[in-house]
Amino acid sequence: ARPGDEVICETGAHFLHFEGGSVAAHLGLMMRPVPGVRGTLQPEDVERLIRPGNEHNPRSAVVAIENTHNSAGGAVFPIETARAIANLCRERGVKVHLDGARLFNAQVATGTPAAEWAACADTVTFCFSKGLGAPIGSMVCSTADAIAEGRRVRKRMGGGMRQVGVIAAAARVALDTGIERLAEDHANATRLAQGLADLDSACVDLASVETNMVYVDLSPWRLLAPDVAERLRTEGVLTLGFPGSSMRLVTHRDVDIADIDRTLLAFKKVLLA
Repeated sequence: ARPGDEVICETGAHFLHFEGGSVAAHLGLMMRPVPGVRGTLQPEDVERLIRPGNEHNPRSAVVAIENTHNSAGGAVFPIETARAIANLCRERGVKVHLDGARLFNAQVATGTPAAEWAACADTVTFCFSKGLGAPIGSMVCSTADAIAEGRRVRKRMGGGMRQVGVIAAAARVALDTGIERLAEDHANATRLAQGLADLDSACVDLASVETNMVYVDLSPWRLLAPDVAERLRTEGVLTLGFPGSSMRLVTHRDVDIADIDRTLLAFKKVLLA
């Protein structure tokens, strides 16, 4: 994309809200967000929004999709929808970027290989340091030409690290040992969500728990999430409380079934006190 071009994305896209405006600050790109269905862009909306650009309008250069979708509670981006968007974009000369931070969670949850989602995109990112369990690291995947340009941009931003072998070693271990065990995280998230629903069925949408995230609505108790997060911290449970009544819980390799049960006891103590 060139400065002044636009990126079509879903309204809750992670890079739109949680990356400090980097695409505008560093690349000069405009965002054109559109509401999706649980974080999933719809092909008909993408088709309607794409514009070639002229002296009045920016050029639609990229459609960005996210899998799994953070703000939608770890929702999986359906592969058939991704394929439809990819076909449409190729017909219209628009690139597709896949923010696949938790792409392997989608693979484990659905049985669809990550490569099939990657085939829908021109550039793909994924994280070694989330569910896969490495202490640090992410990867950008694309053509040789695109990666060469990415290295140039990375260097410009001061990201040209030198002795990264130890990081790469941990990333290899994460890929070799971290993918299949993601199913444990998904099962633990379901157990956590069901336990919270037992406290009040309105606080969790069980159908929305597809992978390793549980979003909790504390409004049944008329409590604010930051306050609850602080009280849970004193019980030894670390959570993310957003302003208002929404709280995010994420399961990972350092949380086992006993931790889930201990977390549920902590929630019961804090919420029903």
